[in-house]
Amino acid sequence: MKTNMPRVLYAAFVAVAVLLAACGKDGDTGPAGPAGPQGAQGPGGAAGPQGPQGEPGTANVIYSDWLDVGYDEDTTVIAVGDTLFRYFSGIDVPKLTADIASKGT
Repeated sequence: MKTNMPRVLYAAFVAVAVLLAACGKDGDTGPAGPAGPQGAQGPGGAAGPQGPQGEPGTANVIYSDWLDVGYDEDTTVIAVGDTLFRYFSGIDVPKLTADIASKGT
């Protein structure tokens, strides 16, 4: 007794092949969906190469080298408690303006 099983399998294979061949990517693109949740942080990358040495200093700060400052002999006496201080010295700072002195920190 012969069965019809091979013919049924053949017919099913042909039907699936025709359906798959009929699919296509024709048509308009649909609207964008909402953004998904943020993923986990990935591992950090390798350190980059060492850059060249920069200029010494700090941004927006005017500074000078250390000064060896002597004290004047003729000074005003300042009394703090029982102690008398007789030291005074002055340093010329041409870049220090009145605006910096009144508003600077």
